[in-house]
Amino acid sequence: MTPEQYNKTDELSIRNIEFHSDNINTTVKNINNIIFVLAAGTFAVSISFIGYLKTAPKDPCLLILAWGFLLGAICGNVSVHYLSSKSSGRYIKEINDYRANNFTPHWNMTETKDETIKLIRKWTNGLTIFVFLCLFLGLVFLMAFGGINLVSQGSSQQDIVNYTPTQDIFTTTS
Repeated sequence: MTPEQYNKTDELSIRNIEFHSDNINTTVKNINNIIFVLAAGTFAVSISFIGYLKTAPKDPCLLILAWGFLLGAICGNVSVHYLSSKSSGRYIKEINDYRANNFTPHWNMTETKDETIKLIRKWTNGLTIFVFLCLFLGLVFLMAFGGINLVSQGSSQQDIVNYTPTQDIFTTTS
C-alpha cells in the first residue's frame, strides 16, 4: 500500500468512526428523548386526570393497559439505546481492526461480516417497531379511558372547569 493510499484509507476510517459515533450521539438520543418525554408525560397527565374525576373511574382496565404499554415503550426504548451503543462500539472495533491490518477491508464500510452486529441490528429494528407500537397503543388506550370517563361524568364543561380535586373520587353518589 502506497503512503497516498494509506492516508486516504486512514482518513476514510476516521470519518466512518466519527459517523458511527455521531449517529449514536444525535439520532438515537433525540428519538429517546421524544419517547421518554411523551411516555413519562402521559403517565403524569393520566395520574392527575384521575384526581379530577367526580366518580370512580369507569373501565380502569383501559388505564392499566395504557400504563402497561407505555411502560413497555420506555423499557423497549432503553433496550434499543443499549443495543445501538453496543452495535456502534463493535463497528468502531471492526474498523480499528482493519486499520491495524493495513486496510484490507472486505466491505464498503456500510456492511459488516460480524454476525453479532447483524444480530444486534435485527433486534434493534424489531425493538424499535415494538417501542412505537407500544407507544401508539398506550396513547390509544389512554384516550379511550379519558373519553369514556369524561362522557360518563355527565357534567357540563363548566362543572369540570370549576371542580376541585379535594372530593373523594371513590365514593359514588346516588
